[in-house]
Amino acid sequence: GGAPCDDGYAPWTARREREFPTDRIMNGIGTTIQTANASKEHDKTHILNYISGNVNDLDAEPPKEHEKYEALNDAVRGAFASSIAVLQSACGGDDDEWQHILKAISKSIKKDGMVFL
Repeated sequence: GGAPCDDGYAPWTARREREFPTDRIMNGIGTTIQTANASKEHDKTHILNYISGNVNDLDAEPPKEHEKYEALNDAVRGAFASSIAVLQSACGGDDDEWQHILKAISKSIKKDGMVFL
């Protein structure tokens, strides 16, 4: 969560994100770079090769799985999971939803100064 226009002020972020459909953010937590779509198949091939480090032949068949895909997946999931809208939604959810969100945040490279009051 947060954007430069929020100036690090969580209430502004919360107000801005309040109307965004939380189910779309929750879908982001399940996204994987390997299965995501691109507007053109060759773009996806180039992207996956670049992420996996195969920059010498971007047109080659990219690996189906790669540790760098998982690192990127974890970063994206953590960014979605740590948004104020998701955390507020999870407050009304069940334990499984909380566990899913906490797992995504714990694997993220994003390190915010999250404070629970």
